Amino acid sequence: MSDPSLLWRAAARRLSEGGLGLDDVNATIGHADDPLIEECLTALILPLSIEGSELIDYEVQPDVETTAIVGAEEILSALNS
Repeated sequence: MSDPSLLWRAAARRLSEGGLGLDDVNATIGHADDPLIEECLTALILPLSIEGSELIDYEVQPDVETTAIVGAEEILSALNS
């Protein structure tokens, strides 16, 4: 990953749009200078809310069939399109 801080900023923005304050964002995805990459990706993948439900816990597992690795730029580009 060429710039983890870009991934962190995108994930932090998404989580703050969902109502988390900075302390909760840092607890969830790490700090901007030392982001938790898997947690940042998870924050960008999961929906902020699903009508009629409450997210209590989640787990993301890698797909062992996947051979392509997508960089942060591609993820951010896909989210912004």
